Amino acid sequence: MRDSGKLWRIYNTKKSFTHMNKYKFIYTRLLFLGFFLVVVKSTMAQDVDTTSYEITTLDCSSAPAQPGAMSFSPSTISLNGTLAASVPVVSGAKSYVWTLPSGLTGSSTTNSITITGTVANTYPAGSIKCAAVNDCGTSATSNSTAAVVVYSGCGAYIAPGVWKAFLCYNLGANPNMTIEQQMTYTPTYPTEKDATVYGDLYQWGRKTDGHEKRNSSITLTKSSTNVPGHGNFILAYSDPGDWRNPQNDALWGAAKTINDPCPDGYRVPTNAEWEGIMNANTWTWNNSGTEGYKISPDGGNTYTLFLPAAGFRHDGNAGIGGCIHSVANEGHYWSSSVDGTSAKYLDINGAYGTNYRVTTDNGDRGYGMSVRCVKEDNITNLVDIKSNQIKVYPNPVKDEIIIENAKLNCKIDVVKIENERVQIIDFSGRTITNFQFSTLNFQLRINVSQLPSGIYILRIGNYTSKFVKG
Repeated sequence: MRDSGKLWRIYNTKKSFTHMNKYKFIYTRLLFLGFFLVVVKSTMAQDVDTTSYEITTLDCSSAPAQPGAMSFSPSTISLNGTLAASVPVVSGAKSYVWTLPSGLTGSSTTNSITITGTVANTYPAGSIKCAAVNDCGTSATSNSTAAVVVYSGCGAYIAPGVWKAFLCYNLGANPNMTIEQQMTYTPTYPTEKDATVYGDLYQWGRKTDGHEKRNSSITLTKSSTNVPGHGNFILAYSDPGDWRNPQNDALWGAAKTINDPCPDGYRVPTNAEWEGIMNANTWTWNNSGTEGYKISPDGGNTYTLFLPAAGFRHDGNAGIGGCIHSVANEGHYWSSSVDGTSAKYLDINGAYGTNYRVTTDNGDRGYGMSVRCVKEDNITNLVDIKSNQIKVYPNPVKDEIIIENAKLNCKIDVVKIENERVQIIDFSGRTITNFQFSTLNFQLRINVSQLPSGIYILRIGNYTSKFVKG
């Protein structure tokens, strides 16, 4: 029932009608959503019902409008930390209903809520919802438009909404220091020998064997094997500037190798991951204590990674071979990616506080540089969607992904696989559409040679698996 654009609610209680002098109420004794169905007529009409009821107004004529865009402060929190989420106030709303995914907790009936992250995870856009409520109903939900990250330990974004966990320390540094303790620590003299925060300096592709120590002995004898069998720092005094002759591009890679020095569950980052961190986070130079870059995922004062300016060790022999340079001014961090006869690395530079720089570069594999390990992905070969008879290889892959029947010399149902909609998705969530199919003997082949090095998702129908493009 309406009066001046408002709804009226009728209750079956012994009280007089409000505005009885203006309206005649004729009702049927049918219960509709808990209320009597009522018809309104002029007071001049006949058959006025004199039964007393209570009537109250509802301050609405319809459900509220959908709330506007949701905001977060911050959008990245540590495990069991809190963030504030809110939507703009909706006109006419009396309360709000918040819906949170498992792993996030909080309760509120207002347009803002404090959320606690109880499970480390990336909660994608759309997983947090809020609706406005009044007496006339509930609005459509406003859904989160950005990911919320709850992290445990250290890490950073490698793309918007894509979080990667890292070790909190350089290999060889004190593993028990917090980021704050690392930043406030004052290195002891001679500072180039203090590994407390700076850590060790590895030659590209070598295992942990003692060569990485800042005071390790040097040798001019290059190695012809992947494991030299000693702990000396090998001077790469001749082209191509490598400690190994001949070179081996596969000593480190996008998937963990036998020579990878990182602990179990971690590996050396790829160059693409370093570039992602450069572009998806805020970098601020720490110019007191231990100098270096502190990294914030949301531009605030929460720092989830600290990369000290640990210097580098030269690989030449013209009076500088084996010497450590630029401590407290520069930090060079290896990637697992090669570039011709060189290898890619992250270059951070404070240049005495005047010329800050974060970039990627390439350098001789014989240089000694820092290693900061990234969390490994659980990469496994793909199994068949229904019968466990399909296998996908190689992984890592260079040119072609091969999908075949696991039963030797049994033809794969290529049409069936193609009809399942095969997709390749990069870690920013972008679907790659320029790959091609081919068939050979009992195999379906997907050409991925043009993809940049990195980690991708192969999706066949509802099944997904990660693979590494080397």
